Amino acid sequence: MCAFSYKTIHSLYIHTGTISVMMVSPQFILVVDDDEDIVRIVRLGLENAGFQVHAFTDPILALQHVEQGCKQCEVLVSDIRMPKMNGFELVKRIRQIKQDMKLIMMTAFEVNKKEFESIFPSTTIDNLITKPFPLSKLISMIQKMTASEVHEEQMKVLQAQTTKVI
Repeated sequence: MCAFSYKTIHSLYIHTGTISVMMVSPQFILVVDDDEDIVRIVRLGLENAGFQVHAFTDPILALQHVEQGCKQCEVLVSDIRMPKMNGFELVKRIRQIKQDMKLIMMTAFEVNKKEFESIFPSTTIDNLITKPFPLSKLISMIQKMTASEVHEEQMKVLQAQTTKVI
């Protein structure tokens, strides 16, 4: 039996229980938010769930990281409202560099994905999460978005093992 508790830091619920994730190889997540506490807690939670995390409080530095060839980065989790560059601009610029990167936007505003897309039709995202949120919800979102990629990798491993046996 596992005991769970939640703490609130800057309107983000932090799940302090243990979450185990089975992955073939670590998945790389890029986290961007101007709030250092949110970045730190999301990074630690995702790392505890088995993800590799590149975390930034400056969206310009995050963009430079992707421009310099962060080939491993599979998912971007970004806040919308940030100084220097907002999340919309960051998403547009990253889409130009890495079209296959999955995108999750974080916002403190109550809005669902359909409303978001109708207001910002030029900004294509894969999912939207409203703060505050339990970290387990974000982890689940990422797992669902990347499940087919993990499944494909598992199939390759299984095929390679089967080939060796035959």
